[in-house]
Amino acid sequence: MSSQSVVDRVHVDNLDSEGLARIGLDILAASVGTCFVFVGSEREVYAARSEAIASGAISEEVVVAPIDGEAGSDDAVAWSDGAEPRNLFCAHCHQTFTAVAGVGDAVTCPSCGLSLSVHYNFSRRRAAYLAKYVSKDSLVNRGSRP
Repeated sequence: MSSQSVVDRVHVDNLDSEGLARIGLDILAASVGTCFVFVGSEREVYAARSEAIASGAISEEVVVAPIDGEAGSDDAVAWSDGAEPRNLFCAHCHQTFTAVAGVGDAVTCPSCGLSLSVHYNFSRRRAAYLAKYVSKDSLVNRGSRP
């Protein structure tokens, strides 16, 4: 008995609400055992992964391959370079927003106006890094990007 693999490639030009809806429809139409691989920027692949899971895929069926530049850390964990936009989740007003910021950078939440520090904590469900309040006094040695 031979098994035959079928590979369907779907290209989504813009990962806006329409692009995410298209991913959701593809997940709903897929048969059991289908594997989904998302390739793109960190922000895009995790947003696509989040949509796939919300549409019924299970974690084992979803693979993400971010192609952003990565910087290694002392603990052998690789994080995307701060030069790319990423989604941040404000721990205070619970809004998700996009900013060009690396882990440890300071940003201002556009919703509540608080100064936030970007943490290593990443939520795959929200496809966003945690950003928590940091006092302006402790920002002396921190980088900040608009």
